[in-house]
Amino acid sequence: TTWTFDTKDTTIELDSRRDDSQTCFGWHGMIGADFFVTTKIGISADFIYDHVLGLNQTETPLPKDQANLTSRFLGFSVGIVYMFSS
Repeated sequence: TTWTFDTKDTTIELDSRRDDSQTCFGWHGMIGADFFVTTKIGISADFIYDHVLGLNQTETPLPKDQANLTSRFLGFSVGIVYMFSS
């Protein structure tokens, strides 16, 4: 998607003439643990890893050997766990 902003006009328009969507192969990995404080309430901690192959970077002027990139995304989440039944 492409966003256009005019300084004279405060509206933002979506340029519908362009389609920048891609379909690429990738994989998603996740590992985590739950630590229970009581029999029903605990804390969850997860590590998330995404690996996407072959994203084409056509927007920026990159050399041809860098136009097909592998992207890696790392994440970490912490949450509260509640057991409805034991």
